Amino acid sequence: MPNPIAIKEVVSSIIQGLGAESNSEKDKVAQALNTVLGKKALRHIRAQYYQNQKLVINVDSSTWLYKLNLEQREILGKLNSLLPHAGIKELLFKLGNV
Repeated sequence: MPNPIAIKEVVSSIIQGLGAESNSEKDKVAQALNTVLGKKALRHIRAQYYQNQKLVINVDSSTWLYKLNLEQREILGKLNSLLPHAGIKELLFKLGNV
């Protein structure tokens, strides 16, 4: 008979595994953003979260917010060509901490 394992250890390993997957997906999205946007734009944005096919990106100024909103369709198309499995359907740019 195998040795019993504490439920605390099982739950902890499951949670760590889930975190690794989500961090991996977040890293992939961040790398795609680095590829799609130029270095200049990257200084003004930070991906906040990706959930339910929506990518929320903080922008540090209203000028960049306006510029990125104008380019939203193009950015979304490029992201989806780099990450077809992610199926990003919506980009939301908002003023926030970068």
